[in-house]
Amino acid sequence: MSPLAQMIQLIVLTSLALGAVYFIFYRPTVDAQHRQRRVVAGLQPGDQIVTTSGFIATLVEVDQLADGAEVLLLDLGDGRLVRARPSAVAERLPRLDAAALSEEDEEEDLPHQTVDAAPAGGEDGPVTQDTGPAIVSRPH
Repeated sequence: MSPLAQMIQLIVLTSLALGAVYFIFYRPTVDAQHRQRRVVAGLQPGDQIVTTSGFIATLVEVDQLADGAEVLLLDLGDGRLVRARPSAVAERLPRLDAAALSEEDEEEDLPHQTVDAAPAGGEDGPVTQDTGPAIVSRPH
């Protein structure tokens, strides 16, 4: 193999290795940072968030410190207020509209009814009505 062919092979393999490092390590990290910045930039008081520690909290307000850094005031429930850096926000939970809440309440209030296939008073007994959710067993 000539020295020129070896040099070309080395350049190609090095380029492939650097490309793999970029797509496997660097790009996902940068994408996650951009996603986190978009989440933090769109936060408003009243939003429910999940912190990187797994706490679900409601954003009360965003404060600016003297050095220009932001601090979030979070309500963890029962009036427990904590301060956190914006980098502690993992995700913002979707807001539920009043219409969506009322639809969910209506769906929960409706009983689940099932009717057996046997006729009333037949050999299998009378028609039964179940008001609970049906449980389906699946083989493993």
